Amino acid sequence: MDLCDSIQGMTLLRRLLIMVTNEEETLRMDALSSPPRNLQSLVLVGKLEKVPQWFSSLQNLTFLYLHWSRLEEDVLPQIAALPNLVRLSLNNAYSGKQMVFHIGFPKLTSLTIRNFPELNEIIIRECDAKSAIPLYCRLHGVRDSA
Repeated sequence: MDLCDSIQGMTLLRRLLIMVTNEEETLRMDALSSPPRNLQSLVLVGKLEKVPQWFSSLQNLTFLYLHWSRLEEDVLPQIAALPNLVRLSLNNAYSGKQMVFHIGFPKLTSLTIRNFPELNEIIIRECDAKSAIPLYCRLHGVRDSA
């Protein structure tokens, strides 16, 4: 039985942390077709080849931390629709030059963006998080263009 099969069987799981042993190792999370419905906290530490399709099904998730993911595709569209997400922490999670927050993030109160070597611009438009971001937002290693 592999890791994803084991996780699917943990129907009452509320917190999950998966960490690679080496920064270059890839997390293979695509095989997880239906994550535990009660999951409230998810921490993934390791490279992801793509955003897992099941991200949008995490309806009870309140905390998401992605570290070393280095995704080439923007992760925000899949995360923005999570109705109960309160805290989002992204550390070297995206390798793009621009990050755009669109409609979504209805309960977000804490956003941390850290160590995005290629990121030049963050745009926030038509987003519920726009009012929350000034409350608690930490940007590390992002130039201020104002």
